[in-house]
Amino acid sequence: MTSPHESARPIRVLVAYLSPLVTTGVVVSLGSQRAFHAQPGTFDALPDPAEQACAEPFDVVITGKEHALRLAQAMRGQAAPRMIRHARIFVINQGSGELDLRGALELGILGYAAATLTHEQLQDGVRTVARGLRYVCPHTARFLADLMTRESLTARETEVLGQLARGMDNKTIAQELGMAIGTVKAHIKALMSKLDARSRTQVVTIAIARGLVVPGAGESAAPGAFSCDAEAVTHSPLRFAA
Repeated sequence: MTSPHESARPIRVLVAYLSPLVTTGVVVSLGSQRAFHAQPGTFDALPDPAEQACAEPFDVVITGKEHALRLAQAMRGQAAPRMIRHARIFVINQGSGELDLRGALELGILGYAAATLTHEQLQDGVRTVARGLRYVCPHTARFLADLMTRESLTARETEVLGQLARGMDNKTIAQELGMAIGTVKAHIKALMSKLDARSRTQVVTIAIARGLVVPGAGESAAPGAFSCDAEAVTHSPLRFAA
């Protein structure tokens, strides 16, 4: 059944900061349906509705995980441009990191899909998000169901994991994190249990597969991953044109 929102006018969609190929695919897919008006663009090149009467605000912003994080934070502080200040965010993510998905849900981002979603899934997802409802594609839904059965890592376990990924030994980890060696060993034991690993190496391998660490980065919460850490957002803000 067609909602009043859809019958009044097309759903206005801004597609921003995705790869050129993905951007083109999204715009063409949505453009094939009269229910949508999709256009590529950037956050800092949007007109002000107060200055241009013909400039209608967007209903949905489709973007990647990094920009979605910063946009969600900007929206909370009313710092986003007026054209997208009240838009719903739809993330298209090429990965399926555990931190990414957890962070998206915590920030209230409504749409989350893998880059493998179909035309029908994309269109259905945008309609759903435009109505203010949550949407995850089938691939992400399966990942989410599996994620809900896993025990989360504590902040200290996450820090130790980051050090393990850098190849640090127990003594160095203890010095870096200001804890006793026995405490480090206890955290590593907990990591092995939660990740179902049999060795330190396997802990890191499994963590990489789950998106808890980024290969080569040596950090447990990569700058590109979703995080609700205010300090991380402060040091990598999304800048808008004045």
